[in-house]
Amino acid sequence: MILVVWINEHVIDKTEYWFAKNRRSYLPDGSLWDETIASEISDKNDGSEEFIGRAADKIRFKAGDLVEVINGDWVSLNIVYRSPPTIEEIKNSIRVGCDHTDDCFTTISSEDANAYDHPEVVYLFPPRFPVSDELRKKLEGHLQGNRENKPKVMTIDEAEEYVKKFFRDRENVKISRITL
Repeated sequence: MILVVWINEHVIDKTEYWFAKNRRSYLPDGSLWDETIASEISDKNDGSEEFIGRAADKIRFKAGDLVEVINGDWVSLNIVYRSPPTIEEIKNSIRVGCDHTDDCFTTISSEDANAYDHPEVVYLFPPRFPVSDELRKKLEGHLQGNRENKPKVMTIDEAEEYVKKFFRDRENVKISRITL
């Protein structure tokens, strides 16, 4: 039984053969399911292309959705904790230097509430089989428990206010770029 077909485009003359120029997933009927946006290989430098975010209408799953993560020879039922950032979210955040690794979901495993996974968009699918109420509640409990301990992500304006609290003598604090 074929669940999915993946096509990974690689550049022959690159020594890092595991980096893909593009990754796509197709359903058994041959229709395109999803594809990566930012290449893992950049022609301009040694890194990957910049990831500027996904269009909101191109994000198939949202926090709380149950998904099958299919990767190679295994399938796992997970719950979505976080979707890839949208174009607007990246514009309004203090994140700098996003790349292909940011074009992924954060999911929580049905096996362990602390087992996070960061599958790329090409590896997530809706569940093919009904999910029992017991398992659904278990996953929703994992999600709720992790949300309560979630660190706050600040916008640039919030970060400026936060910094001003610690540097009261500097009234004109302006954050234009943060690099970690």
